[in-house]
Amino acid sequence: MYAQALAGREHVIGREHPDTLVTMNNLAGVYQPQERHEKVEELYERVLTSNEKLLGPEHPDTLLTMNSLGAFL
Repeated sequence: MYAQALAGREHVIGREHPDTLVTMNNLAGVYQPQERHEKVEELYERVLTSNEKLLGPEHPDTLLTMNSLGAFL
C-alpha cells in the first residue's frame, strides 16, 4: 500500500513534497525487516537529501531521518 501511495503522491504532489517524503520514509521502514537493504538505503537517502534541502540540516524531520538511516547502516 505504501508503494502505491508513494507512486501516487510523487505523480500528483511531487517527489519533494513533505507528504511524499513521509510516505517514502514509512515505506523504508516496511522494507527494513524484509531485508530489502538496497531499497531501504535508497529511500532513506532520498528523504534525507530532500529534508536537508527543504527544511534544513537541523530540522527535527531531517534529524529523524538521519537517525533512521544511521540505525539501518
